[in-house]
Amino acid sequence: MVVACLQPLYLLKLLMKWLNKVFLLLLLSSSVNAFELRQVDISLERFFSGGVDPLVTQNGLPNRTMGERLALNVNTTFFKYFYWDNYVHGTTDRYLDSGSAGQFRSVGLQMRLGINLFDNVQIGYKHHSQHTLDTTYINGPWPREDSIELKFILLSNKTSRASFF
Repeated sequence: MVVACLQPLYLLKLLMKWLNKVFLLLLLSSSVNAFELRQVDISLERFFSGGVDPLVTQNGLPNRTMGERLALNVNTTFFKYFYWDNYVHGTTDRYLDSGSAGQFRSVGLQMRLGINLFDNVQIGYKHHSQHTLDTTYINGPWPREDSIELKFILLSNKTSRASFF
């Protein structure tokens, strides 16, 4: 009985030790430039009437066209050689006849995780998925792409390499 009462305290103590180590690692890594936040941005797009996306305009709901896309982009680098770039986006529809706003129909994630082999050569894992919110995609739950990517950068200046999406 006493052991059962002490178990949460023991777990809390382990968690505190782990958090101290993580904090120390982050403190040390910041002094050796181990983590670089290259870019964080939020974008809002409004689509022209007549835009087509099967997840939004061909989902069985009548009188719909593309609406807006809201996106968050976060690009990071670790130890100058490893990168992890994320692009999270959501897409809305709009009523075709009145132009009034609809609702979010899909959300998605584009992610790249990899290594800078040289200044102009990267290899990594790439993922893109788009999840439907209130309809079922005809061939499964959602479109999903996973791949290994070998990228040759032909021309770059340091300011334009901030974003991969």
